[in-house]
Amino acid sequence: MKNFVKFSICLFAFVSIAFTPQPETSNKETVVVIDVSHGGDDFGVQLGTYSEKELVLHIANQIDLLNTNTNLKIHFTRSSDFNATLKQRVEFINDLQPDLVLSLHINENKDENASGAELYISEASKAFVQAEAIAKSLQLQLKTTPINKVHIKKANYFILKNSEAPTVLLQLGYLTNDTDRKLLVDPSVQDHISKSILGFLSEL
Repeated sequence: MKNFVKFSICLFAFVSIAFTPQPETSNKETVVVIDVSHGGDDFGVQLGTYSEKELVLHIANQIDLLNTNTNLKIHFTRSSDFNATLKQRVEFINDLQPDLVLSLHINENKDENASGAELYISEASKAFVQAEAIAKSLQLQLKTTPINKVHIKKANYFILKNSEAPTVLLQLGYLTNDTDRKLLVDPSVQDHISKSILGFLSEL
């Protein structure tokens, strides 16, 4: 009798565990658009042999190369040296309906002392609340890189206010500032930035 009771208890415990809902492994696909600014005959910021269009394309290509996460689908507004209009880029974004848009840029200023990375969001965006939350998280992530001076600002740039998805515009630094320029053209820093951005996107 005692053995029967023990067997019954064990059987009940096994059945209870077997039919208890188990947490599912997340296979959610995250779709991101990286807007690679300028291109073609539009060099963006240019100083000497360095140009915005080439630097942001290199970082974007690095992100693409490093991404092995099958649940993270990254689309690029360009992957080579051509220039798509702002309207074309926004149409591309809105057709895809991604979870996030990250627009890559490099800054300039007549004041050579101006420096640091900047994250821009727009209050005119339908997804402003989500964009603001993403910008704050990305700010923390970027502070672990050599471009650790990062500010969040608001602006009504075309791509920010017309993209239907949460959109953040990232100015990686000032090409016109000596310190920023040395970082932006350094292959090891470019690699660090690419890995940092990819790591952030993988956690979305």
